[in-house]
Amino acid sequence: MNTLATFVGLPILASPLLYIIGHEMPLSRLNTKNLVTILFIVLWVLFTRIATVLATAQTLTFEYAMIRLEINSLSLIVSGFMLLLASLAIYIAPMDITGHTALDSYYVTILVLVGTTIGLVCSTDLFNLWVWFEGTAITSYLLVAFYKQREEAVEASLKYFVQTATGSMLIVFGIALVFLETQTLDLSVMTATNSPFVIIAVALFIMGFGVKAALFPNWAWLPDAYTEAPTGVSALLSAVVTITALIVLVKILAAISAMAWGTVLLLTAIFNITLGNLQAIQQTDLKRLLAYSSICHIGYIVFALGIGVVTASPLGVRAGVLHMVAHALMKPLGFYIVAIFSYALGRDNENPLRIDDLHGVFHHYPMLTGTLIIALLGLAGMPLTIGFVSKWQIFSAGVQSLSLWLIALTVIVALNTGLSFVYYLSVITHTYQDDESATWQQARHIPMTMQLPIYALAIAVILLGISPNIINWLINPATDSLFRALT
Repeated sequence: MNTLATFVGLPILASPLLYIIGHEMPLSRLNTKNLVTILFIVLWVLFTRIATVLATAQTLTFEYAMIRLEINSLSLIVSGFMLLLASLAIYIAPMDITGHTALDSYYVTILVLVGTTIGLVCSTDLFNLWVWFEGTAITSYLLVAFYKQREEAVEASLKYFVQTATGSMLIVFGIALVFLETQTLDLSVMTATNSPFVIIAVALFIMGFGVKAALFPNWAWLPDAYTEAPTGVSALLSAVVTITALIVLVKILAAISAMAWGTVLLLTAIFNITLGNLQAIQQTDLKRLLAYSSICHIGYIVFALGIGVVTASPLGVRAGVLHMVAHALMKPLGFYIVAIFSYALGRDNENPLRIDDLHGVFHHYPMLTGTLIIALLGLAGMPLTIGFVSKWQIFSAGVQSLSLWLIALTVIVALNTGLSFVYYLSVITHTYQDDESATWQQARHIPMTMQLPIYALAIAVILLGISPNIINWLINPATDSLFRALT
């Protein structure tokens, strides 16, 4: 079978079988977690094979009947982070789900989310994009509602479901209008137009995919979902799944419409960044603060891509791709540190970790606190972090456009970056206070197996901040791929 088809289909098709074997007929060591571990090893082998092929080719494709999948450098980045963070969701994040009876379901649902998300970013026609979109949505609902005994978790999942289902209906209507106009659903053969049907479809797609991508005003589900979900799920949704929906949206708009939709992206980004910051600055719950921060950082990516579309220049697109990578490193690092500290204090979603709880943590866990500081400073855009490099490139792309209105919008984004320092530094300053805090003196031991991946992510944030060119081999082809799709 084609390597790409196996890569996408294996986690989806194997998940029910692994559940049955691991849950219904468990053997001494052949439980669901160990079976999923074996499957992840296979997926990493397949990923390596695909990456090797793409080193000498622009794309790798699979076609069967009406299904066509295509993976390029950009979708390879998304797939790589999906595998990485899903692995961490299984081996680190379970610290906050230990003891629950639905662990087997959690493991296999993560597998399905991996397959559907990779399928979504690799699909090339509107109908299959919608099918994969539905797959990611359904698995996301189940994972957000993992703590089903909690009314808040069920409510968050229901809110997510209602908004995403509404968005899905809008997408179906948009697909129908595009088909009436073009007589095809294949994005690769469409010609961008400004017909009335296409203009309406553009609006429907922005609203529909905008829910999953958490674009203003459709991100009301996100803070509750990220807060109530297990931490590993929050990291996956924020770093990969939401960004994948954004990538799909801009690819569709570029294929079907010749109107000035880049301007819509820019203005939407301003609202995402500004309102995300204003909400984050009011939070006391750390996971909720990171959730609103995600809304803000989605805005940065959208702003960068909007610059690329409006100016027809790869500078903005490259900045957007780099910030996707930066966010996929920094935000999970922040979420996982919150999970580790919650584990140390015996906290859960009923009693979440708050900013005030961090008083004196540096004096008890200096290395781990250092990684939290690196994550927050990276998200704020402090020099020597990858977050600074990506934001600097976004600002540079806006200024180099030489357009007064684009420069004005860039100034607004830069001012928002300054605003974000307020709540990030507030968290950091709490970690140094009250060195005799009794809270942390009673904290439990944190196994090194939990700590090592955190240190690796923190080192990556700093290393890429000092030498960002070391991933040019990855960023440049991905930029070219996305820029060709957008222009």
